[in-house]
Amino acid sequence: YRGNGGAFFAEAGAPPEAAGCQLVEGEDASPTPTAHAGVIRVGGGSQELVLTPTATGDEWTYVSNLPEANTTLFDEGDVLSFQGEGGPHVGPFRQEMEAPARVLIGKPNPPFDQPLRGGDVDVRWNGQDEAAALITITAARGVPIPSDPVDGPIILCSTEDDGEETVSAELMAQLPAGDGFLLGVSRIKVQESDIDEDTDLVLTAVIASGMSVGYR
Repeated sequence: YRGNGGAFFAEAGAPPEAAGCQLVEGEDASPTPTAHAGVIRVGGGSQELVLTPTATGDEWTYVSNLPEANTTLFDEGDVLSFQGEGGPHVGPFRQEMEAPARVLIGKPNPPFDQPLRGGDVDVRWNGQDEAAALITITAARGVPIPSDPVDGPIILCSTEDDGEETVSAELMAQLPAGDGFLLGVSRIKVQESDIDEDTDLVLTAVIASGMSVGYR
């Protein structure tokens, strides 16, 4: 899997949105990171990820030692280790979790030069029932295969990792105009534990796959 990593510690926020598909503007709804747990090291993958806390005003953000967003981090089945040295707000911790399986998208699968002709969009992938899946649909331009994302709202579908979801034609019609869309399917594996009686640790590993789809 190619990507990067990050971390944040904050007061518990509101519960997640209900499952299903919706049109969103893409704002970041993450709680403000007001604490840190010292340097965090993630091993067990292709290379070690080191996350270092940096203060910006009253906020603490984590900076990765791997500057490229397409760095190879891990593959399915790798046992990832997470070790935090502890800081003034959060105590030390050490946990492990197995990386999720790769995502293989089976549908939509139109011919290269033939776009889908409107209607509902059926999304199928190799569901694993591991935890959850997140589907993103972003309007795009480009002929015959759209590749340039269009500014504006996108569609997010939060669902179980069961391998199937259908996005309605009515929702698709609310995307900005384009020649089609960029589809992403992410498998999200979550593991929760306690650092102490006041602090929960939530580890998340994500593997994603994507494709471009013509849609008229």
